[in-house]
Amino acid sequence: MKIVIVTPLYPPDIGRPSEYVKGLAERAKGSFDVTVMTYGSIPEEVPGVHICAAHKDWPIPLRMVEFTFRLWKETHQANALWVCDGASIGLPSVIVGKLRGIPILRYVLMDEAREREAQSRTGTDGKISSGARLKVKTVRALQDFVLKQAYRVCVPTASQEFGLVKIESSRVEMLPFPAEGLQIAPFPPEKHPCEVLTFAWCLKPDDVRTLVLALKEAASVQPELHLTIMSEAPWKDEAIKFAQESGVADKIRFLGYVSRVETAFLLRSSGLFFLGQGDSDLHREVAMAFEAGIPIVATESDDHKEMIMHGTSGLLVPPGDVRASAMAIERLIEDAVLRDVLIEGGKRELKAKFSWDAHLDAFRRMVENAR
Repeated sequence: MKIVIVTPLYPPDIGRPSEYVKGLAERAKGSFDVTVMTYGSIPEEVPGVHICAAHKDWPIPLRMVEFTFRLWKETHQANALWVCDGASIGLPSVIVGKLRGIPILRYVLMDEAREREAQSRTGTDGKISSGARLKVKTVRALQDFVLKQAYRVCVPTASQEFGLVKIESSRVEMLPFPAEGLQIAPFPPEKHPCEVLTFAWCLKPDDVRTLVLALKEAASVQPELHLTIMSEAPWKDEAIKFAQESGVADKIRFLGYVSRVETAFLLRSSGLFFLGQGDSDLHREVAMAFEAGIPIVATESDDHKEMIMHGTSGLLVPPGDVRASAMAIERLIEDAVLRDVLIEGGKRELKAKFSWDAHLDAFRRMVENAR
């Protein structure tokens, strides 16, 4: 069988679909004739996998036309299209898939429209310009159109289905995102039990305020407590101002962009990982924490409750509850037995839900059953 994997990003580009697609192609080539269709000029080669790339530096209309024609050529005698996120690949995939009669399997790694909207908001008031709002609506319309046309829609978590356009439940299937594998730093990390770590995109402005106040409360018991926030944060200035007003500005550091090696190092060296409501689906971040062996404190949500078993693989706290957040942080710093229980529980969840073996078994079944 021939499968064409369609993605907007592929190494050396970085981004959520990029490493996933390369990993999938490397592992699926033993079962299928695999082609990857992407944008780029110097895509990384994978022995036994055909890589085809369209120009990504052309104007959007021209590059989508080129992508469509190249995809048409590459789908000759293909049995299925495995389509990842990206409005720039969704429409070409639907056009080619419908004309050739090839089933489209759409793997939703994130809600792209929601992600763009979150990135367009500024400050803690969450304002968005009219121009940015129009772009978000356009992406939403394209995203929903592709979902409606897909033979099967695969989502990493069951609760994510409810964030999508209304589609028949018979066409929706859960397929957890596989752990990517953390890179190893050239020197071993030194553990800092009082270091709380998170990504900026794991927090909404309300989460930031709650976490700052929880940090202040917990620091009265654990004076060495600090918070490290990775990646760029659109609410950074407001957060710093609020932390200064709360008297804990010296306990918070913003690192900005960090590499994958640095991310892995920080995950392995920090004391706990905090997940707020976030502006995207955080299954990937949960898997990273499980793999790194760092205990998790997360606010309660349908997604988090699906991935994290309270008291077994992490601690869940009510959103906005400063006291509960502070107590969870204090418990994980003080209770070594609890930390070990959560770390071991995370490893079990990682193997059961987020392994490549489980992912490939489901992938093969869906591709072979597509029609």
